[in-house]
Amino acid sequence: MRKSVTTAVTIITKEKEKDEIMVNNAKSLYPSSLIFWIDRKIELVTADLRSQHKFSSDLHRLSTENTLIISNYIIAMKTEIDRSDNYRRDNIRILYSLSNYNKNIPFKTKIRDDIISKTQI
Repeated sequence: MRKSVTTAVTIITKEKEKDEIMVNNAKSLYPSSLIFWIDRKIELVTADLRSQHKFSSDLHRLSTENTLIISNYIIAMKTEIDRSDNYRRDNIRILYSLSNYNKNIPFKTKIRDDIISKTQI
């Protein structure tokens, strides 16, 4: 008899697919359901951090797409390698600053040369 095994990678992949559908179909979703979904992701990402409220409000200021990308990255990082809270906090801070500096241009449209050219001033 074959048993069904659900791994963390499978769950994250399914979550990523849901997020992409939600971002692509944001106009067809009720705003309250999208807000709930983003709030829940931000809550998971910032849980147990000092200054949790500050990080939460910072992530809410970003574009929906970048917030979901950052959230998925941090959730995957917590699931796969379980880094310290300080490491997680620093990653959130850096990714928030990068998104904010680039005026919330979606991470998916940025390429390596764009990032390197702006950091070498």
